[in-house]
Amino acid sequence: MYGTERDAVPFPGYWEKSGGRGGNMRNLVRKLEEDVAGIRIDIAVIKSNYMTKQDPGVFRDELKGDNSTPLEEVRKLNVAISDAKNAIIFWCVSAVIFAQIIPTLPAILKILFPS
Repeated sequence: MYGTERDAVPFPGYWEKSGGRGGNMRNLVRKLEEDVAGIRIDIAVIKSNYMTKQDPGVFRDELKGDNSTPLEEVRKLNVAISDAKNAIIFWCVSAVIFAQIIPTLPAILKILFPS
């Protein structure tokens, strides 16, 4: 029996179930082909949506910009926040002062410029 189809498949019960000619094998191969096609689609989705090994380095370079250390970046951010806070404080104080001065402006003008 050496060199026949039966030697290729080690399961003796398979030949009785499939009729000895691989009739069921075609269905199994078809199912495997469908599964492999699904796996290819899943891998393509994974490759397009998820981070690769090179991505963290790209993001790190984008964040740094001018090759500065993270500590320098934090200091720059703190300076920017301080400037923004100072601008807000200056705006609020000047709004309060002008709100106090505008109603008394005619009286002040009469004192400074008597007619």
